[in-house]
Amino acid sequence: MIVHRNMETMHPESIVDIVLTPQFYTLKREQVPVRYIYQAQRIAPSFFEGLLEDNSSVAYYVYREGEYWVFIAYNPDEIADFLRSKGILPSQIGRVVFAQQLASSLKGAVKVGEKEALVVIEGNVVMVPLLGVEKGVLTEIKNSMLPSKGIRLSEAGDTLFSNRQAYWLGAIFVVFGILWIVEGVRYGNLNRMLVAEQERYFAKYPMFQSTYQRESILQKYRTIDTNERKKRDIAKKVAGVIGKGVVLERLSIDQKRYNAVLLVKNSAVVNRLKKDLMRAGLHIEQASEKRIVVGGSL
Repeated sequence: MIVHRNMETMHPESIVDIVLTPQFYTLKREQVPVRYIYQAQRIAPSFFEGLLEDNSSVAYYVYREGEYWVFIAYNPDEIADFLRSKGILPSQIGRVVFAQQLASSLKGAVKVGEKEALVVIEGNVVMVPLLGVEKGVLTEIKNSMLPSKGIRLSEAGDTLFSNRQAYWLGAIFVVFGILWIVEGVRYGNLNRMLVAEQERYFAKYPMFQSTYQRESILQKYRTIDTNERKKRDIAKKVAGVIGKGVVLERLSIDQKRYNAVLLVKNSAVVNRLKKDLMRAGLHIEQASEKRIVVGGSL
C-alpha cells in the first residue's frame, strides 16, 4: 500500500505492508568516510540541522546504497497518527519501507492517487505530476520488490509511550527519585533529632521513660512517613497510566485526598485507560469520551 497525503480512508481486514512516499520523510544521499552503519547513524542528525522544525520527535533510518549512505529523517508519531486517521491501526501494519528504498528496482513511474506519480531522478525517488508521465511507463510496486528491512511503526506508534512521552516520564521519575531521596534524608534527620530529644527528656524525667511513651512518639512520625509514601505512590500510579493519546491536565494531592484529570484523544483510548486505572487501583469519579477524572482518599 502506497501511503500519501491525499489517500482515501481505508479499513483493511488484514496486515498490510506500507510504502511511505517522500511526503513523510526528508532525504539525504551522501558520500561519507564511514564503514559501519552504527557510525553513519551517529552522524545522521548533523545532515538535517536547520531543515527540520522539531528535532525532538524525529527518528533516523540509515542504509548503504552503493557508494552512498542514505540518511532518512522521519517522525514516527506523525506517520502513525496519519495512518490512524485513514483507518489503519498500528496493529494492522506489517513492513514499513520508504519509497527511496525502491530506487534500484523501480523501472518506471508508479501512480500515486489521481494526480501524482513516483519516479526515480538521479537516484532519488520523488513525486511528480501525473500529467508529465507517459502512460506507457507506468508500473506497479509488487511485494517482491519490497526490501526486508525498514521501520516498525507498530513499535514506534503503538507503544504505551511515544519517544517524547518516554523522555518526559523519565524526567518525572527522576524528579520523584530525587524527592524520595531528599525526603528520606529529611525524615532520617528528623528521626535522629527525635531520638536525641527523647534521650535528653528521659534523662531529665526518668519517670516518663516507658515503652508506651516511646512508641506513641515514634508512631506519630511513622504516620507522617506513611502519608508521604501514599502521596508518592499515587503520583507514580498516575504517571504510569499516561500513554499514547493520554494527557495529564491536572494532579493535586493533599493530606487527605488526591485528584487527577486525564484528557484523551479519542474513544478508543478511553477503554484502555479505564482498564489501566482499575489495575492501578485508582478510583474513577467521572468519565466521558474526552475526559476522565480520578480521585479518592489517601
